[in-house]
Amino acid sequence: MLAIAAIAAITDTRSGLIPNWITLPAIAIGPIYYLFLSPNAALQSALAVVVVGLVPYLMFRSGSMGGGDVKLFAALGGLGGLTLGLESLLYCMMAAMVVALITMAFHGHLKVVLTNVWKILSNPFLPKDRRKALDRSEMHQLRLGVSILIGTAIALGYHYAII
Repeated sequence: MLAIAAIAAITDTRSGLIPNWITLPAIAIGPIYYLFLSPNAALQSALAVVVVGLVPYLMFRSGSMGGGDVKLFAALGGLGGLTLGLESLLYCMMAAMVVALITMAFHGHLKVVLTNVWKILSNPFLPKDRRKALDRSEMHQLRLGVSILIGTAIALGYHYAII
């Protein structure tokens, strides 16, 4: 899991993409490996691919996440199983939040980002005539490769009591 996440972090940092040659074989390796242990383990691994990839897929459909990130999460679920895959997802999102805040503060965009977050959170509760439009030019993107690596490392560390 850590090796796949590290390779993905490097390619994402360099190019902004997590290529299929990293993610697709990793998605297949998990269930195939677990098939040698037992058919039940292989089914659990395949289920983990779907479940761990579901929330990132929904985020992808809303334009909030890239397709490579979705496939990487699905691969991590298949390799590590449901619990470890979901823990990686959770820790990744926490790491992404910290990385985003630091990056935005460093580049002087934190006020704009926090204003947009407030608009996103408050608009559903406001009457339609008082909702504030989001300026797409003020939206920022964050590459998740490094955050996925950090989240995976933390999940593995806690799971195997390294940390």
